[in-house]
Amino acid sequence: MVERPIPILESTIPKEPITDEELGNLLAAYGNHEAKAVTLLAMRGGSSPLFYTSSQLNTRLNEVQGDNPGWNMETHIPFSYCDNSLAPIGLVVKDIVDLTKGIVAYSLTEYGETIGKPLAALLLDFSERHPGISLLELFGQTSSPSKGIITNKESGLVIKDRPPITRIKIFQELLTAELPIRAIDLKVLLGTQNNGSWSTHLSELGKLETITYDFASAANGKSTTFYQLSPDRPNQAPTPSGSEIALTATVYEILEAQPTILFDNESICRVLLKSSPQLDDNGTLKRRVWNILSHLANQRYSIKSKLHEGNLSEITLTSQQRGLLQEIVDIVDGFRNRDPKVWAYAHSLISEYNQHPARLAALMKKARKNSKHALPAGTFELSDAIFNLIKSAPGITNAQLRLELKKIGIKKSTARIVNVSKILEKSGLISSEKQGSEKHFFSVEDQREA
Repeated sequence: MVERPIPILESTIPKEPITDEELGNLLAAYGNHEAKAVTLLAMRGGSSPLFYTSSQLNTRLNEVQGDNPGWNMETHIPFSYCDNSLAPIGLVVKDIVDLTKGIVAYSLTEYGETIGKPLAALLLDFSERHPGISLLELFGQTSSPSKGIITNKESGLVIKDRPPITRIKIFQELLTAELPIRAIDLKVLLGTQNNGSWSTHLSELGKLETITYDFASAANGKSTTFYQLSPDRPNQAPTPSGSEIALTATVYEILEAQPTILFDNESICRVLLKSSPQLDDNGTLKRRVWNILSHLANQRYSIKSKLHEGNLSEITLTSQQRGLLQEIVDIVDGFRNRDPKVWAYAHSLISEYNQHPARLAALMKKARKNSKHALPAGTFELSDAIFNLIKSAPGITNAQLRLELKKIGIKKSTARIVNVSKILEKSGLISSEKQGSEKHFFSVEDQREA
């Protein structure tokens, strides 16, 4: 069934720019996953939004893909997208549609209609134009273990380091920075206070060839020490390191001249020798500079840090990579800053997707290919059966599942059942508790309602 195009009204465009935090939530909820974005588009909203039970939402998702769905999901998966991704940030809302039977359903909210759908359409359009890279690969996993924070340079606000917003900030910095750039210098520009996540993002983007990232660890396997001007340094000039009055002042001037740059011993020596080659006549400059840098750090004029990766690194962009990053940054910035042309294009896309199911089917096929939680073909029946058994018998084990499945005519090995239950757990649909050597499974939805 084809939906009517949504008119582009002034009220459908937010009056204020979308904040980093809000954008990060939207990208983390569905912006890094074609199937979640299609699910949001599939839900009918407007003045009389429809409510969808688990089976109805799955039917609707197949319906919008036309006669040849790219991903005929297990029945509960679209509903789990609502549970775990769309509902927590207010794009959809759950309600009880049958009190006596305890049947719940989701409907699209006004926020989901006016804010969620336009971004979903823009990102799906980008994904269509770039079949070689998925939104998941571009923005990273939402379930990243990173607990870092990023400081917004304009506002000074600190926000949670959500993988998608971190990627956008990396793209923005690379597009404006002088390249090539060291990874450690990019870290300073990002303002991130997490020593792990930023390098993981770079490594993943480099492997995908979204950026060109080359690095080499120190030959001896040890970390390299870097020094940066301290923002909390004393007001008075530093005292000299031993008898090194002039050299201490010069090294400190180098740090002061570039307060955002991290220097190691080697880089300081290169700067010194460029202007005064005679400084290293007796081959002792490295030791002298090392003593001065340590002295300045001890006196709180500089900050010392040790890093294992990024010390011998180089990041650059080919013309093709620059074009890709500029495109996604322009899309996100146009959406965030309520550019009328971008929003008008987004609404035209929503109408187009409603009328061209084959395009949504192709996007769903792409999502299936790149989803770690997609079950192999032929296992939908088994997955649904296991999920329903867990809902009806909380605390059931894999061994008990095998017996119950056998009773309803599904004969599968314990290994196969274990594999499917692992996938359901990774998808966030079920949880487990280990008692002795056995895992006992529970429906996440039922636990929430309890």
